[in-house]
Amino acid sequence: MKRVLLIGPTPPPSGGIASHLDDLGRAAAELGFETRRLGLPAKRVATQGAWRSGVRLARGMLWAQAHRAIVHLHTNGHNPGSWRLIACVTAVTSHRRLLLTIHSGLAPEFILSQAAQCRRALRPYRAIVGVSRTIVDALLAAGLEGDRLRLVPAFSAAALPLPLQPAGWQAIARVARPLLVAIVGHGAEYGTEALALGFAEIARRLPEAHLVILGAGARDPRSYVQLCALDISHRIHRMGDLSRPEALGALATADLLIRPSLTDGDALSIREALALGVRVVASDAVPRPPGVHTFPAGDPAALAAAACTALLTPPWAPQTDAFFRPLFELYRELPGEGAH
Repeated sequence: MKRVLLIGPTPPPSGGIASHLDDLGRAAAELGFETRRLGLPAKRVATQGAWRSGVRLARGMLWAQAHRAIVHLHTNGHNPGSWRLIACVTAVTSHRRLLLTIHSGLAPEFILSQAAQCRRALRPYRAIVGVSRTIVDALLAAGLEGDRLRLVPAFSAAALPLPLQPAGWQAIARVARPLLVAIVGHGAEYGTEALALGFAEIARRLPEAHLVILGAGARDPRSYVQLCALDISHRIHRMGDLSRPEALGALATADLLIRPSLTDGDALSIREALALGVRVVASDAVPRPPGVHTFPAGDPAALAAAACTALLTPPWAPQTDAFFRPLFELYRELPGEGAH
């Protein structure tokens, strides 16, 4: 039996990389891999927290070394802290069964600005996965060898947990015609300004439309000011960071998902919506999967027009997928049989 150590952030927040790791670990176990999860906080808020994370990382790498496990690190790749983690994994061990997945839509800009540093940090990794074409292209432009790079979206419909409807959802759904959902994090790159102004135009055209905002950025004070400035703020519901099953339950009964981001990685929420048969409108910040209605990033009027058009079209038919097959093929290619 091959063993795999998965390293990456844990909730909260419950979306993005943390959700992908939940799905990947569950899928790997179903296929006969023995998996262990090493969760690191998304942000190191104090020196003591950083020290504890370092100890946990060292212990995890010792376990991987002793059991000849594959080590698969997941990180955003868009800031110095992420690249320090990439380097730390190799610094605390002589382990050579190392894989890395880079997830963030902001990563390409950082990689290209620090190409030499990134090449050095990635030298020990047997394979580097980008969840989007723009990430892989940035790694190629930075001088990484193409035979070490893989493009693998961070999603499998087959691995989704069972959706659960969040408390209070039915009360919103009863009055919303249509019901729109957006999932946003902290930071201007999530496009909350375009979302607020775009929904104002949607609400003008569709007087019974309601918008539910999910995610860690839903209760950001800056978005609160933007939303309360609108005279339709009573039709905007900020539910915040839900558990993964609850977020899927909300998404499954929505008429439309809006992804207004100014940049993006693989956008897990888009693939979740498509797998659930929900219409999707997203910015053209990066190439989107088939079935997505796009609009120019940062353009509220175009967002509203795309949303109204999408609502008149049939939902995207759910597609089957490869159940993370490219990743499991990578796992099987690497040496790493468990110790006996």
